[in-house]
Amino acid sequence: MAAAASGPGKLASGKALSTPAVRFLAKKEGIDISQVPATGKGGRVLKGDVLAFIKGGAGTGSAAAVSSGAGPSQGARIPKIAPLYGVTEEDTVKKITGISKAMTKTMTESLSIPSFTFSDQMDATALIALRKEMKKVHPKLTMMPFFMKAISIAMLEFPILNSHIDNELDSEGFISQYVIKKAHNFSVAIDSADGLVVPNIRNVEQKSILQLNNDLTDLREKVQAGKLTKADYEDGTFSVSSVGSIGGTYFVPVILRPQAAIIAIGKAHKYAKYEEDGDSHKWTPSDAINFSISADHRIIDGATAAKFAAKMKTLIENPNLMLLNMH
Repeated sequence: MAAAASGPGKLASGKALSTPAVRFLAKKEGIDISQVPATGKGGRVLKGDVLAFIKGGAGTGSAAAVSSGAGPSQGARIPKIAPLYGVTEEDTVKKITGISKAMTKTMTESLSIPSFTFSDQMDATALIALRKEMKKVHPKLTMMPFFMKAISIAMLEFPILNSHIDNELDSEGFISQYVIKKAHNFSVAIDSADGLVVPNIRNVEQKSILQLNNDLTDLREKVQAGKLTKADYEDGTFSVSSVGSIGGTYFVPVILRPQAAIIAIGKAHKYAKYEEDGDSHKWTPSDAINFSISADHRIIDGATAAKFAAKMKTLIENPNLMLLNMH
């Protein structure tokens, strides 16, 4: 036999009237359910009431007023993370502002993307030798423009890697469309005094390796001088992080919204390459570079990412082939 109510929405025990599922939701969200305005029959607290309370709104029915007294006010939410204790005068408290704050927001959003990571290794022996030879004429030539050009050429065959995800959701709460971008505007990770920044090199598909190298040089100088503007960050379509220039071999990169993919390129390292020639075989010292591609699994499947990676890898391992793809 049900207990008699001691008042609107209250049981004789003093507890709010609601189902176990609604109580669990309130507890999970850190909410005192007795403070939630009830709109259900007989003063019952419904799931919608709890959700409205979380968002800071009142219930949809006539019972919109919250009783006064001790406890959280309407729309209040008990923090899930405890405040910091034990901070002394000798500690340094750093506020998250500027670029760091923007990065915090971007990374928080990025972690909500259902993604996967494809990793492989490429033989960069021929590329490193070619770059060494070209540096005799162009001393400031780096490896990055070669990677960017190889990625861009591969992207012409697999353009879905150069997409923006539309954040508009359909009636079921899922994305309903994406945009394949024509321009290859690559967000390039560059180390700065304020941490890693990712400004863009625009129209990679239209530029030569030397033009890309000049653009990268100019962009790095702009970063070091602290002269980046909002426009330098806008309209990126794919991200390239050559973190190997700092250190490290393997990485799992995080996608920058609204982009659909990112590549992280590791540090070159020596390895013994097994080669067969008829009945003979040998081990040859070679240069290997590991890379990882993270892609949005909502529009990009593993097979497409693998084919894209294979195309890029072929161009890096045979850099002279890139000359055949120059406009």
